[in-house]
Amino acid sequence: MLVIGLVASTAYLGWSLMAKELVDRQADRALAAMGLADAPRFSVPMPLNTLLWRVVAMTPSGYVMGERSLVADTGPMHFRGFSSNTQALGEVAGFDSVRRLTWFNRGFMRARLVDDDLMLSDLRMGLEPDYNFNFVVAHRENGKWQPIVPRQVQAAYRAPVARDQIGAVLAQMWQRIWHEPRSTALTGDLQDAGAPAAVPASAAR
Repeated sequence: MLVIGLVASTAYLGWSLMAKELVDRQADRALAAMGLADAPRFSVPMPLNTLLWRVVAMTPSGYVMGERSLVADTGPMHFRGFSSNTQALGEVAGFDSVRRLTWFNRGFMRARLVDDDLMLSDLRMGLEPDYNFNFVVAHRENGKWQPIVPRQVQAAYRAPVARDQIGAVLAQMWQRIWHEPRSTALTGDLQDAGAPAAVPASAAR
């Protein structure tokens, strides 16, 4: 049984690495065509499978996100744009808590205003628009940002009222594995796609 387990785990790891390489290759081509060849990016499998992947690349005004099914998708990879408050993020970049978060998530985060608070979300963990790790790091007072003790904010899907929706999300994800979406129209911030990326180029893929 031990040998079988080792063989299975090795095969799974090998497949995961090969799948990631296939997805990254398609993402590289699509992002280059959008003027984002050098944009920091990462790719991760969707929850509970290695057939459907998510790719995120940073832009000057936020980030773009694309999905790739290794089963259903045959054409070029398509991305949607999402905004992030990069101006506010730049203004608080020197705060200790923000520097620590940037080190941890390598710059892959969304900045969003919630009333007069600035909330940062780790784009690597979770699904749009809800991410697992969200921290309020600053409060705006008299037009200026003030650092605060970081406060973690619960993702919306973790609330009891939203847990019933998890099954529906997983069902949609299962359908996405086997079916290429009909609409591939690009939306969001893509008018800024040709400008340099807004996060350090040292961020690893």
